[in-house]
Amino acid sequence: MKKTEGMQEQDTMIINEDAPEIGHHALNSRDIYVNHTGDLLADFEHMHLTHEILFVEEGEAEYVINGQKYSLKKHDVLIIGSMDIHRVKVKKAPYVRYGLALTPSYLMDRNNLHVFRSLLRTHTPLQSQMLRSIEEKDFLWCSGLLHRLRKEVNQKSDLYVEAIDAYLMLILTFLYRKMQLTDTQKETSGVALVMEQICRYINDHYDETITLGSLSEQFFCHPCTISREFTRYYGRNLNQYLNSTRIAVAVQYLETTDCNVTEISGYCGYSNVNTFLRRFHGIMGCSPLQYRKRFLRQKSGA
Repeated sequence: MKKTEGMQEQDTMIINEDAPEIGHHALNSRDIYVNHTGDLLADFEHMHLTHEILFVEEGEAEYVINGQKYSLKKHDVLIIGSMDIHRVKVKKAPYVRYGLALTPSYLMDRNNLHVFRSLLRTHTPLQSQMLRSIEEKDFLWCSGLLHRLRKEVNQKSDLYVEAIDAYLMLILTFLYRKMQLTDTQKETSGVALVMEQICRYINDHYDETITLGSLSEQFFCHPCTISREFTRYYGRNLNQYLNSTRIAVAVQYLETTDCNVTEISGYCGYSNVNTFLRRFHGIMGCSPLQYRKRFLRQKSGA
C-alpha cells in the first residue's frame, strides 16, 4: 500500500494524542510511529505490518498473541512481532501506554539497527517476563526518550534522522539487555545478506508473482538454501511469510478504504479471489467482510 504523507500531530504530552482512527492508520502507513494513548483498544483479532513495543504507564490489560496470553500492568513492556495476530482486553482502566511501531523495512534501511532483529519479535510469555516490572527510574527514562522520539518523528528538524537513530538505539539497547539476549543475530555472512534482500523484495513486491524458483534465479541462491535459511532467519517459511504479508496489507485496505474484496485480492497479489478468501480466513479466522464489519463496529464504539 502506498505511503501517505505524514499527518500533523500534537507535540504536547496528553492522553489520546491521536484520534483512534489516525493512530490505527499510522500503524499501517508509517515506517516509524510513536503514540501515547489511554484508548480502550480493539477487542478483536487484528495484525499490522509493523513491530510494536508497548510501554504501560497505568492500568492493566491482557493480550492474546498467536493464541498465547500476556498480562500487562504498570511499568511492563511488551513486544509484538510484525504480522503476528493479536487482540487486547483492558482489565483495569484507564489503560495508558506508549506505543512504538517500526516496520521491518525501516530496520533493514538502518544498518546500525540490524542487531535488534532478535529483539523485535513476539517472545514466549516466559521470555517476556524479562520485561515486566521495569524499575520506575528506568521506565521514566524510556518514556522520556519516547517523548523526544515522537517529537523528532513529527517535527523533522535538522538532523532528525540522526536523532531518531540515537533515541531508537538507546531504547532498543535497554530492552535488548533486559531480555538478556545474545548477539547471535549479528551475522553478516553472504547467506544472511541474501535472506535480508529476499525479505525486502517480498515486502516491496508482494503484489507480484513470487515463487521459490523465481527468487532462486533472481538472487543466485539454491532453492533449498533459500527455503531452509529463510525459515531459520524469520521464523516463517517463505510461503507463510508471503501470505502473511499479503493478508496484513489486505487488512490495511479493509480498514482504510471502501475497496471491495475482489479489488483488494488483486492489490495484494492474488489472481484468484477464492484463494485470497481461503488465505484470509486461514490467517485471520474470519472472512474479509466480517473483519471489516468488526473493525467499523469497534471504530464507532458500538
